[in-house]
Amino acid sequence: MVDGGELVAITLGHRLLDDYLEFVAGRGARNTWLATAYDLKVFFDVIGKEPADVTAADVFAFLAEQRAPRRGENVVRIEGRRGRAGGAHDRQAPVERGGLVRVSARAR
Repeated sequence: MVDGGELVAITLGHRLLDDYLEFVAGRGARNTWLATAYDLKVFFDVIGKEPADVTAADVFAFLAEQRAPRRGENVVRIEGRRGRAGGAHDRQAPVERGGLVRVSARAR
């Protein structure tokens, strides 16, 4: 819902999902909120189940399908420096370099 040109609510029509989106809106950035809503919409459109009926197997099957290679006329493969999908930002992963992976939280 837009009020005065400002996005004030996103709903998917299911109370549990709508409550979660309200939570994300209060805690995350606007783009995080929009991305979360889109991801939930796609997931539940594909799975075709009520949120309470979704199992871990449903989630893993969805993720596997999303990661499966796509073939066809409309698919363009962009290769990185090492001859695999990637592109300009295709750099060697920390594990490949023999280094440690470090995760740090960014200040808000």
